[in-house]
Amino acid sequence: MTDGMWPALSGALAQQRMLDVTANNVANASTPGYRGNALVFREVLSRATTGAGAGQLRYAQVDANALDRSAGAVQTTGRSLDVALPDKGFFAVQTPAGERYTRSGQLRVGADLVLRTAEGSTILGVNRQPIQLPSASAADSAHIGDDGTVSVGGASVGRLLMVDFADPSALEKDGPTVLRATDRSGEARQTEVTLMTGALEGSNVSAVKGMIDLVTITRAFDACQRVLDGMREADKRGIAGVIAPRQ
Repeated sequence: MTDGMWPALSGALAQQRMLDVTANNVANASTPGYRGNALVFREVLSRATTGAGAGQLRYAQVDANALDRSAGAVQTTGRSLDVALPDKGFFAVQTPAGERYTRSGQLRVGADLVLRTAEGSTILGVNRQPIQLPSASAADSAHIGDDGTVSVGGASVGRLLMVDFADPSALEKDGPTVLRATDRSGEARQTEVTLMTGALEGSNVSAVKGMIDLVTITRAFDACQRVLDGMREADKRGIAGVIAPRQ
């Protein structure tokens, strides 16, 4: 089998991974607070020996699936429970899997009067407890200040817990807008930020760029596929020449 087939195969597999990640980004281009992913590649040198032909085979390999930390565009909504973070920081939320983090500030009041994200995760206060409104009628007058204080009729009922990490790019996705901490990201630490109230941060993914990327990735995959097809044909001809009967 031709050695050159393996680098071409590694390239095709890498493009397939890129296609999956890019398609997911495009699907969430209109999701508030969504942050895209980007694959980080590294070149792997095979058979790095001395002599003729040394180090000629290089393979593409995914090194990391990194979080795109660039901020999305902020749009004014005028809704009292919509809040947007600045470039840094995350809201802490409670999920069935434990404490998680999000940039999505599209909040609502659940049937249990607890403040939740649009996806249903419980927003945590600075005491790491849920923030509960005193009554159903209070939902219409609830307001979030730029320091994260949730108030009803001028009286505070809690304050949003906002956190940051030593390496936010090392956070991993646990849903479209929910992230989990890793050893590389470090533990969540409380931070003080000034919120933009009555506004939402949109996705940081450009649907137009994403569609262009999908076309580029598909063409690159097709190129790798053509190389593989050509090498398979070369192998067939080589094998046929070896086993052909002598005249």
